[in-house]
Amino acid sequence: MQSGIIEEFNELKPVLTEKQRNLHNSFIRVSNEREYSQGSPLGISERDIDYFINKYGCHGYAEDIFTNAILSLDSDYIQKKHAEIRKTHKG
Repeated sequence: MQSGIIEEFNELKPVLTEKQRNLHNSFIRVSNEREYSQGSPLGISERDIDYFINKYGCHGYAEDIFTNAILSLDSDYIQKKHAEIRKTHKG
């Protein structure tokens, strides 16, 4: 699992529908396969998302909406992780 993402998610205690929970869990599963460069997370590729969709489906979302949602979650995740890395290197 991504370090701290589950803890942070649980602290927020959001009320999600089953469909939203499935999307979040899908992001975590795809994210677990991500590559890193010198400790920094690299973005999830559309190819990785397509592979996930072909294997597990898109949980009731249209493929393009599912892909865009995963990429949006990933963008937020990467921005946060890069900010944490910058803060660590400055401190």
